[in-house]
Amino acid sequence: MRKTFLAITFLLVLCFLPASVTAQKFVNTTMTNLPLDVKADKTLYIAIVVDPTIPEEKIQIVKNAVTSIDSFTKDGKKFYEGWQGALKESQHYTRDYIPTNLKIVDSDNARIKVTITLTTSKNDLGYDGYTSFTQYNKMIESVHIVIYQADTLTNEDLAGITRHEFGHALGLGHSSSPNDLMYGDIDGRLAFISKGNLDALSALYNGKILSQYFEESVS
Repeated sequence: MRKTFLAITFLLVLCFLPASVTAQKFVNTTMTNLPLDVKADKTLYIAIVVDPTIPEEKIQIVKNAVTSIDSFTKDGKKFYEGWQGALKESQHYTRDYIPTNLKIVDSDNARIKVTITLTTSKNDLGYDGYTSFTQYNKMIESVHIVIYQADTLTNEDLAGITRHEFGHALGLGHSSSPNDLMYGDIDGRLAFISKGNLDALSALYNGKILSQYFEESVS
């Protein structure tokens, strides 16, 4: 199981909460579940910043976890390998716009909303992933994801952590179900996007307060 960390910048005050310890509390916190502020029909721009020694293979795995349109069916349930494919099939008629067009661009692009940093460094608290964001008027303005020791993570875990952290970027908090992509401790074998995650996004972007949701298992 991989540990992740979610930090929230709220009115310029940083709040640090370890995901593996406070998963249940996160699910019930409206500060965590906020929609990402992307205007209707606009592209969500993403930058990937990497340490020089990160192999290209690892970078491509992260890109695929965000932009892949591939999916598979297991036990009659559909799962997505990337957020691009999942979001294309999400509910599009919500109060707040759910971004459906994701684009990875150079880090100097002024329109970037989400930055993903891949580092070889180790987190002092032992977390593999860390997400922080700034919010204004109950919407997420910008997001910074850090994935630690990205060069030594297995490909499976790196992909799973990226999907999980990008779920935070879109506004999802943690699920209390161990089989859920958004569970605080990530199991790379189960870390795929499913209909339940999309249903949670639709509810969130329709202005509902997410209290708790459970997800189908891919196992």
